[in-house]
Amino acid sequence: MFKQTHIGHKAKKFKSNKFYQSTHLNQTKVQILSYFRNRLLSELALLLGVLVLLTLAFYYFLDDLTFMYIYSFILNIGLKEIMIITPLYFGMDYRKYKTSIYKMNITVYPYFIPRVLIALLINFLIYFLFISFNSFVLNQDFLAQFSGFIPIFFVSMISLFFGFVFKITEGNKAIILIGILIFVSLIDFVLNNYVTNSYYVNFIYLGTGILLFLIVEYLFLRKPVLR
Repeated sequence: MFKQTHIGHKAKKFKSNKFYQSTHLNQTKVQILSYFRNRLLSELALLLGVLVLLTLAFYYFLDDLTFMYIYSFILNIGLKEIMIITPLYFGMDYRKYKTSIYKMNITVYPYFIPRVLIALLINFLIYFLFISFNSFVLNQDFLAQFSGFIPIFFVSMISLFFGFVFKITEGNKAIILIGILIFVSLIDFVLNNYVTNSYYVNFIYLGTGILLFLIVEYLFLRKPVLR
């Protein structure tokens, strides 16, 4: 009798642990499938291809000084606009399907962490492909551009925050994108002009990004996701 009770207890514990582990993987698969069905990845690939072609055309047809101005605009406006899209869609989907997410009855981290990591990985991959192109085709220093990964995290978290805070529709999506770009550009301008040490700038980017991550988790996810 005691032996049977003990075996039943172990089986229940194993099942619970297996379900917990698979929840993160299942949510990752669901989000990736959602991006494929919404053709978000195709849209990002198309926008990145357009930026690459424009950069290549400007490189061969413009003088060096003019090209540097155009390249700076592409890097700070065009590339950031692409990186805003994925985290913004995460917040949009949450607000749109909040009731369905509540019925899933899963904890915060299996729902939140995989989606944030996917958005960050997509943005990191976009930046990596872009600087790799610049290094091999435009003969730019590859290692010198690695410091851009910290601002990418900052931009991604701002976009995530805006996606959760504002009700975004197809009608006002363009306005929100432009607003985020202006907001990020203003922060970049202030930091790069008034903070001379690049280590302090990266620390501010990283700290602000982590703070926005925690704000979104605490204010928007705890009660709606958890029963």
